[in-house]
Amino acid sequence: MCLRNTDISPGVHPHRDLRSGVWNFPSEFSNIPTPEEYAFDRSPKYITPSQDTVSQSLCYDAELTA
Repeated sequence: MCLRNTDISPGVHPHRDLRSGVWNFPSEFSNIPTPEEYAFDRSPKYITPSQDTVSQSLCYDAELTA
């Protein structure tokens, strides 16, 4: 299947131009793993800002609270 620029959502930018093959982004971006390949179990647990006591204490120390 051949795609034309009009077939692509305006918010989607392929890594490479479909016609010329020229990189639109640094070529290293092609090495980003897909969600199926990524080892989420090795990543730190996500902490919401309201539960992040380290960031909160840094803000208090720097007097950045409202």
